Amino acid sequence: MRQITNEYAILPPTQWRGYIDPDVALPPEPSAWAACPPLPSLVEQACVDLRDGDSPKTVINALDADRGDELALTLASLGRALGI
Repeated sequence: MRQITNEYAILPPTQWRGYIDPDVALPPEPSAWAACPPLPSLVEQACVDLRDGDSPKTVINALDADRGDELALTLASLGRALGI
C-alpha cells in the first residue's frame, strides 16, 4: 500500500482555527520622523512681523534677504522708496 496524498496542507492564516488578525499598525505621527509644516513665505512672515510690532526697517531687510522672491524684493523696494 502506498500513500497517494498528504492529509495535511499549509493553510493561510485567515483559515487557522482561533486565529485573530492583529490590528494594522497606524502610520507614525509626522513629528516622529521629524516632519514639520512648511515655513511661511517671506511676505507672510513680514506681515506677521509687522503685526507683532517689529520695526518696518527690519521687515524691509528681511524681505531683501531672498533674491529669488520677486514680490518680496518689490515690496522691499517700495518700502525704501516711501522712506520707511
